[in-house]
Amino acid sequence: MRTSRRGNYAILLALLLVVLLGFVAMAVDWGAVAVARIQVQAAADAGALAATAAFDDEEAAAALAQEYAGRVIVNDRPVTVGYEEVQIGAWDGASFRPTDEEPNAIKVTAHADVAMTFTRLFGVDSVRVGASAGAGPTVTRRRAPDVVLALDVTGSMSSSEIAQERAAAQSFLDCVHSRSTGDSKLGIVLFTGVDTTQIGMTEVGTGYAQLSSAISRIRGCGTSGMPECTGTNPAAGQGAALTMLAAADTPDEVGQAIILMSDGEPNPDSICASRYYTGVGWRAELKSLCTALGKSGSTQRQPTLSDYGRWSDGYVSTSEERATDVYTVYYGTEASGIDYLEDHVAAYGGYSLQTPDAAGITDAFEDICVSYSTRAAGMLF
Repeated sequence: MRTSRRGNYAILLALLLVVLLGFVAMAVDWGAVAVARIQVQAAADAGALAATAAFDDEEAAAALAQEYAGRVIVNDRPVTVGYEEVQIGAWDGASFRPTDEEPNAIKVTAHADVAMTFTRLFGVDSVRVGASAGAGPTVTRRRAPDVVLALDVTGSMSSSEIAQERAAAQSFLDCVHSRSTGDSKLGIVLFTGVDTTQIGMTEVGTGYAQLSSAISRIRGCGTSGMPECTGTNPAAGQGAALTMLAAADTPDEVGQAIILMSDGEPNPDSICASRYYTGVGWRAELKSLCTALGKSGSTQRQPTLSDYGRWSDGYVSTSEERATDVYTVYYGTEASGIDYLEDHVAAYGGYSLQTPDAAGITDAFEDICVSYSTRAAGMLF
């Protein structure tokens, strides 16, 4: 007499169907989770990028991150970002550290709850997708502005002071190089009463060695490749820097800046002599300014302090129109020199610094570099 196995097969089939349905549920629902992870990551990206527009305001940064992340919809619901999930801190290229000291990055963690369909049968109603699920936090760095260093190399600057100026320029380059994305551009113009370009606008990432080499070649006026020793005229540095920036092709959201360093107010000199405008590097614009002064008889009139101030004020107006930040660093203690740079050179979002010690020039340049770490998007060093 044979034993019937038909009932055993039915039981086995029922058990296998449960397992099969479980695999189907996992395939469908966890496929949805995988898609959601991509969407949540996109939301974190958008939130972090938006938050950098309010880098110096934690509440505003959080609001922007929440708004832009919330524009991404997962399962008919916006992606969410908690206030505490927007952190301002420092990114060193490898890791993020929350801090309010010299911050250069914003970290945003976004998350969303993904409703399960088939997996509900197994007691799993939803899955939270976020950092713990692999969507991950997003860290955003900002590009530095394009900057021109306009450096005074007049005869009143001793060789040791010129060396301190070189050290400050190198320190500034290092700061930009270490804190930015590398596609920021830096140029250097040297001035006395006239100006000459030391190096044109060069990307700090790919052109770091070239920029560093140009800085190492800076010497006092009258030496090979340096401007003539013709007194002090900050307007020469201002005008040359603005000309360089005008040709820099800087993205609108990035910004531009000039850092002008000098050790004195303008002094009347014979800078309008025609011999100063025949060498390579002299700008025709300076010659035009001199020509506009006219002549006294057959003699070319030379600029007075008032003329210098008028020239500088014209460049300040141009800087304001172009939204170009102009910072000044004065080396010395004379109130007239300090006031001149503050009143006739600093412009837009820039400000004036002063140091009686040549070594302080480097500190001033670094202070300006660090100040950009709390500026609007695109202004990070």
